Amino acid sequence: METNMDKSWINLPRVDPRYIQGIIDFMEFACKNIPDQQTEIACPCKKCHNMARKNIDLVKQHLVVDGFTPSYTVWIFHGEKSQPTNCGVENSGCGNFNGQDEMQEMVRDAFGIPPIQAHDIDLDPPLGDGHNFGTPLGDGHNLDEETIKFFKLLKEADRELYPGCQKFSLLSFIVALMHIKCLGGWSNKSFTMLLKLLKKVLPEGEILPNSFTASRRLLGGLGLEYHKVHACPKDCMLYWGEDAKRVDCKVCNVPRYKPEEQKDGSKKGGKIPQKIVRYFPLIPKLKRLYSSKKTAGLMRWHAENPAPIGISRHPVDSDIWKLYDNLHPDFAQDPRNVRLGLASDGFNPYRTMNSTYSIWPVVMITYNLPPWLCMKQPYMMLTLLIDGPTSPGNNIDVYLRLIVDEMKELWDIGVNTYDAFGNEMFKMRALMLWTINDLPALAMLSGWSTKGYLACPVCLDETCSHWLVHGKKVRYLGHRRWLDKDHKFRYERMSFDGTVELRPCPTRLSGREVLAMFPANYVNKFGKEGDEDLPVTKKRKTRDGEDEDDLQGNWKKKSIFFDLSTWEENLLRHNLDVMHIQKNLCESLVGTVMDLDGKGKDNLNARRDLQLLKIRKALHPQILDGGKVYLPHACFAMNNTEKTIFCKFLKNVKVPDGYASNISRCVNVKKRTIYGLKSHDYHILMEQFLPIAVSRTLPKKVSKPVIELCNFFKQLCSKVVKVDDLDNLQSRIVLTLCQLEKIFPPSFFDIMEHLIVHLVEEVKLGGPVRFRWMYYVERYLMTLKRYMRNQARPEGSIAEGYFVEECMTFCSRYLDDVESKLNRPVRNDDGGDAGQVGGRPLGKQEKFSLNLLQKTQAHRYILFNTESITPYREKHCEFLKQRYRRIQDRELERLHHETFPIWFRNHVHKLQLEGSEEVSDEVAILALGPRDTAIRFSGYIINGVRYHTKERELKRKTQNSGVMLKAKTSSYSSARDMNPQEGDVTYYGRITEMVELYYTHDHKYVLFNCDWIDNNRGLVPNDEFGFTLVNFNCSLYTTEHASNEPFILASQAQQVFYVQDPTKEDWSFHCELQRPLSCTLSPHHICAWTDDYPPLHLESWTWPAMEAQQAQKSKEAGEPLSLHGCLTMRKR
Repeated sequence: METNMDKSWINLPRVDPRYIQGIIDFMEFACKNIPDQQTEIACPCKKCHNMARKNIDLVKQHLVVDGFTPSYTVWIFHGEKSQPTNCGVENSGCGNFNGQDEMQEMVRDAFGIPPIQAHDIDLDPPLGDGHNFGTPLGDGHNLDEETIKFFKLLKEADRELYPGCQKFSLLSFIVALMHIKCLGGWSNKSFTMLLKLLKKVLPEGEILPNSFTASRRLLGGLGLEYHKVHACPKDCMLYWGEDAKRVDCKVCNVPRYKPEEQKDGSKKGGKIPQKIVRYFPLIPKLKRLYSSKKTAGLMRWHAENPAPIGISRHPVDSDIWKLYDNLHPDFAQDPRNVRLGLASDGFNPYRTMNSTYSIWPVVMITYNLPPWLCMKQPYMMLTLLIDGPTSPGNNIDVYLRLIVDEMKELWDIGVNTYDAFGNEMFKMRALMLWTINDLPALAMLSGWSTKGYLACPVCLDETCSHWLVHGKKVRYLGHRRWLDKDHKFRYERMSFDGTVELRPCPTRLSGREVLAMFPANYVNKFGKEGDEDLPVTKKRKTRDGEDEDDLQGNWKKKSIFFDLSTWEENLLRHNLDVMHIQKNLCESLVGTVMDLDGKGKDNLNARRDLQLLKIRKALHPQILDGGKVYLPHACFAMNNTEKTIFCKFLKNVKVPDGYASNISRCVNVKKRTIYGLKSHDYHILMEQFLPIAVSRTLPKKVSKPVIELCNFFKQLCSKVVKVDDLDNLQSRIVLTLCQLEKIFPPSFFDIMEHLIVHLVEEVKLGGPVRFRWMYYVERYLMTLKRYMRNQARPEGSIAEGYFVEECMTFCSRYLDDVESKLNRPVRNDDGGDAGQVGGRPLGKQEKFSLNLLQKTQAHRYILFNTESITPYREKHCEFLKQRYRRIQDRELERLHHETFPIWFRNHVHKLQLEGSEEVSDEVAILALGPRDTAIRFSGYIINGVRYHTKERELKRKTQNSGVMLKAKTSSYSSARDMNPQEGDVTYYGRITEMVELYYTHDHKYVLFNCDWIDNNRGLVPNDEFGFTLVNFNCSLYTTEHASNEPFILASQAQQVFYVQDPTKEDWSFHCELQRPLSCTLSPHHICAWTDDYPPLHLESWTWPAMEAQQAQKSKEAGEPLSLHGCLTMRKR
């Protein structure tokens, strides 16, 4: 609502009748705009400055007694629309240096308030090491510390760095310098040394701080401070709230502070706490997301961008999200209400394997944000940092109490928050969807032990487990319970564990059902007993003092998350981590089939357990003469020759740049072993290379289930999930697990192999796994580890490093000309919109002359793949049909392909002579043809993908020359077939040359000259295992001819890579890869997140500026590109 009210009364004396009438008018205006069910408004008096909300009568009293804030002339907090801040003559505090408006906006957003001018207030502080933020305002009003910080920073945003500086204020310069420090990893001392040098370099009158400490103090208001909360060293309690003043633990009576040795030799309590948890409050972090226009609009993405029906590409499409929407429509009504996930895991800060030091951070993830942002580190919020040296174990709930209390406030009450995007105040609420953790951390957070006979956190008491007498381990079988009731596998005894399986599969319990498993008045007792280095969870006691060690099932405690009223409604409270499951499974699988030391699950004890179970007699150990034990060869085990083939295959693998690490470095062919693979290496190995390797080394009855298992994970980890396919995927994985039970011994099936059966259900409940696995969290922990500079105080240095990083992340949203984590270019940056082709060449550029054949082929391809030429192609076809009335379709296509360029040039020339207006500039330029000279290079980046020529990659460890093209192509059944059938045909090739073709007026196109495979002789599209094989000895073009089409536009290329068949040297496996994240970091591409390459449609790609017109028209028409002439399937 806008108002034209006279506001001149604001500056009148408080006793003036016009001032009193103005107060009355203002209160009437403010009351009209109070939201329903609210009785408080922001108080604009000179003391409160809209920083506090009070009831109406108290606000009126403040305005009469203290006066109205003079600078508050646009009543943004009381219903009036914001007006642009005019930094002109009226505001004498405005400087004229660049970026001033951005700095002022940054300061206002940091404090969550709209534009307020700070003139007429004397807040100039000393800027050396004695910089003091506690000085009261110059006009005598004692404001709170937060308000003082705001006005001081606003002043610093106006102060010139030195007299006459036109580019920087003090604040903008320090912010930019701090960014370089964070990105470059400078130490605090080196930063101080630089400041001292700059003070000598800058002109006289500079106001630069003297040290890093002073700089940090200057930026203190932009960061969100954290609290150091003291804790009992045995994790019994926190000294917080009502217990903040205690000096000893109320549970174990251990002193709060470390004892200090006195002069007489005695020890008394000092002032250094025995343990600290650093608490970064969550609510201010969430409020800051809305206080900045840069992020406030993004927090609505989930409500404004619905997915197509049947598609899941974000947690907003999950059943859990929709469940809460149905149960709490008042919460779902406002899309600004926040949905959160909690992640936690321990890490060793010292990077030495012999150290057992463990720090436990707790991180919150905001799912309101778009999928290309919500899992990124700048948007992950550290909330707790629990001191080491040991893990808190089940006592982690003691520390989580800080977060749970905030979550209860956010859900039950809500927090008044300023929304910069909507320019209004609203009541922000939040709920927690789930936790993200590996299996040991899941046990700590849920309270269900993931060890022993009932280790499965989903099956709970219905976990099917067996104790292996000789292996001394528990193994988890019983996957036949998920089969159909009449499936034949249920009745096969000897192929499985010797029993008939008639039990139904267990069902996932809701939070309410889990809560019913605890006694009504159950109370957790936390702490450790005995040696501090060997923590043992205390026995739990009822209120009557009786021991209660035998809780139902594997429960060790009742999770603190049940204090949240929404937790018991949830079906997916704790996610199973696909990252660790896949890594452990692949490690066990490779170790078993290759019999790697310490990794394999097939050994003498495993065979003795088979003998004890009286199953698979062919694998029972045999006693030979002399007492030696012979283990018969198993069908799933490789012999030495097969191991060598497997290792050579992995040794020769080359993948595209940035797709995976160099796996070949972890392979020793001579020793036939694999070592040192990381989690992501196993991810790539299982989804790409293991299926190929086992298809050439293991018998079909073993390789087919293993390949099906790998394909399961490949589909499970898709960026976009088709919901209708999940039921079929579940049926497939259950059958696959049962087939693996028939092949591998029971010792192979630890808890990780069993948890696979629950993963599809979790995708249904929670959406794609990439929003719920640990990859992003583990990388974030590595970032926290890099913050540690003081090895004697790891937690403190990490907390300080995070504080500065968080401050700089916020500031970077307002600095367009400074490189930061938010705007720094990715490795394969194609240059954005620079140039007409939208890509970036790599390596030396060579100018050369096109021969007539190259010029003809390249120009014709451009004409046949430019949308603006389509009407002329149609006219030419009509012209040929009229000239040759009985021409067959095949002959018509050949003539059209050969004669169109010349006809097009003559036709356009004729239209120009006639003065026709239908000839556009692009058409006229293309009609003249390309220049005789072009530029050649060996590397090119486009659409976020790096391409190399075959020659360039010969000495490299990566492969970037493989391309694939799907296009509409005319196909013929035989040489006599005159009626072609048009359809999608896939072509595979490798880039041999990259050419930049120039036309007049600096129009240019980048084309790839490729060696294409003949699909009739050199392609096996689907062998018995479902692989596609290509043979580069069978080229599509064996002779040079003008009708050949070796070129494609660079923007049409889809990158693939090829892996040599380990048993057939001339053949290679074709491997597709997911599109890189740099191609999907925008809402325009989110719906194109698929793992299957679609036929070549323009709407699936980001096109260069030169091709923008043709792309736009094709996008509107939904037409794919067409390849004509020789790129056809001809049966020979």
